[in-house]
Amino acid sequence: MTSICKPLLTAALLSLCAAQATLASAEGSTSTSDYSSAYSTCMDSNSSTTGMVSCAAAETKRQDARLNANYQAGMKTLEGDKRTALRDAQRLWIQFRDADCAIEAGLTGGTLDRINAQMCLLKATKVRADTLAVRFQPQDL
Repeated sequence: MTSICKPLLTAALLSLCAAQATLASAEGSTSTSDYSSAYSTCMDSNSSTTGMVSCAAAETKRQDARLNANYQAGMKTLEGDKRTALRDAQRLWIQFRDADCAIEAGLTGGTLDRINAQMCLLKATKVRADTLAVRFQPQDL
């Protein structure tokens, strides 16, 4: 690695850490220990953008499965207008999550945007799965 690349890489990593810390404090703390052990292991063994995005995408799938199970538990619990309200709220939440995380995908114009966008999807999906779990108390996957 050339001597000019090391300071740039260090600055980029510090920027990512600062952005994640700001996001965590603004939206509530979520650390890698809040996710599956497979995610922690994956992140510990991957330092490339592609590797980190792949780890986060796999964990997003796991959290999405939790979200769907929790949502289905809610749909089975509720009836009539309340069931319709949950369905409508979930559809709006998906639109919001996708639009909000799309912003993350273009903030810096660099490769960190890919990580930030996937981490946004992961965090939002986990928070929503947790919210639905508290409301409807189904199983965690």
